[in-house]
Amino acid sequence: MSKIVLCDLDGIVADLQGKLIEVSNRDHGTDMKRSDVDDWQLTKCFSIGEKVWDYVGADGWFDDLEPLAGAVSGLAQLHDAGLKVVVLTSATNNPNSAAEKKRWAAKHLPFIKRRHVMVGALKHLVRGDFFIDDSPAQQKAYRKAWPDSTILTIKYEFPADKGVDVQAESYKDTSEAWDIIVKEVLARIA
Repeated sequence: MSKIVLCDLDGIVADLQGKLIEVSNRDHGTDMKRSDVDDWQLTKCFSIGEKVWDYVGADGWFDDLEPLAGAVSGLAQLHDAGLKVVVLTSATNNPNSAAEKKRWAAKHLPFIKRRHVMVGALKHLVRGDFFIDDSPAQQKAYRKAWPDSTILTIKYEFPADKGVDVQAESYKDTSEAWDIIVKEVLARIA
């Protein structure tokens, strides 16, 4: 049976932070750079604070996110190596966000079957061999539910939860981070 890779979407594959930087700079006169995003809790990184969620919750927000450098090719490599890649992402409070995320995945990740794109916040209820996610709360819940699964993430400036097996450096170079993630996963199935 194929090993299963569960992968978050926004912040791991889709460039949520890049679009937030763009709109913050445009709409609020900030001068943010990717290196300023040093915490998973985005309201701590952006001077606009809770307004972050107004943007992320807006209709169409996810439709035009760019992929993070290295993410699509990294997932394609895992898929081509015979792993079952499943996108496992949470919806926002906007009822349209689930459909937007599924459209995004269909457009940018055509090698992943539509039925392998799942939207739900209780990610720890889905068993996988590898879990790639940037949320410390999701990482912790997943480790508790599935202690033998390998948890991977792209590292912010602060250390991830101690239950994370692989913290790929970093959001400053996501292409390199995805190279590390792919190498780690492939090494663990060899």
